[in-house]
Amino acid sequence: MANGSNAANYFVKGVSGSMARVNVTVSAPGYVSITVPDSVAQPAVAVTGPPAAVSAGAANLPFQVQVGIANAAHTALANEQQVRSDLPGLTTTLTNNASTVAELVTTAAAGQSVTVPIAIGQTRSPTTVALGGVAFDPLAQGSTTVAATIPGFLEVRPAGKAVVVGP
Repeated sequence: MANGSNAANYFVKGVSGSMARVNVTVSAPGYVSITVPDSVAQPAVAVTGPPAAVSAGAANLPFQVQVGIANAAHTALANEQQVRSDLPGLTTTLTNNASTVAELVTTAAAGQSVTVPIAIGQTRSPTTVALGGVAFDPLAQGSTTVAATIPGFLEVRPAGKAVVVGP
């Protein structure tokens, strides 16, 4: 800490694939040490869209994938966290479960399963297809679910989250 400062930020990096409670001890010459509990938690991935209801044939709807730590109910992220600098970035696989209702679109592919990156230092995938992100293309009336997976990550989403494509 710099002279005159009364606070400092710190980061605790967990070992990939492990989850545990840990104790962090802070000490400095001339000061009383303090030990505080902290946790290494399983990282989580969440889909930020598309909206719950769209019209069939509507324009493609860009949406994002975000990473962080899940809330207690696993329905959303409690905190977003940047992709660590010692990783090559993350690749998220997105799937859509109803091919007659909608497809997913990236610059590389359109279909029921696509991948999008989350770069080092970022918490989300790119905002548009042109920038490397993903969009939802509503094709016909029906219901579908969009899911995201990253190996070792927990997927969080609101209970029963689905996209209804209407007339």
